[in-house]
Amino acid sequence: MDVKRRNSTVGPRAQKTGQWERSRSDIDPKNATKIQIDNRIAYLYNYYVTYGKTFEMLQYTFCEDCEYWTVQTRSRASRRACQELRDLLTTNDIYVGNGSGSKLAAHLRRVVMRYMRDAVACEAEDVDEEDFDDEDDKH
Repeated sequence: MDVKRRNSTVGPRAQKTGQWERSRSDIDPKNATKIQIDNRIAYLYNYYVTYGKTFEMLQYTFCEDCEYWTVQTRSRASRRACQELRDLLTTNDIYVGNGSGSKLAAHLRRVVMRYMRDAVACEAEDVDEEDFDDEDDKH
């Protein structure tokens, strides 16, 4: 599926600025300013589109990139930045939910939490299977 590209302040056609190009490193979720958060979102959005991150790979990468961001971190971002990120995720069949403002921030956090919960559950299943295999080897 081709990602729809719109002219926006966040999307791939956004004018590149030195600030968001330097946002390659993660930010401090508790102390980041609105500009730092928006620059990080713009950097991530551009990275996801440029490197063709879609569907499961987009979800995996997004969740790893934003694992430690709180609802408060996302709430400090501009509404447009969060909307663009939501639209990119939704276009790739990653359910975010409806809402704007703080609701959107909570929905973006929930995407990460659901993914991490599912990853932990899969890891636990793998461990259980290893234990089961070990028991078979003993018999």
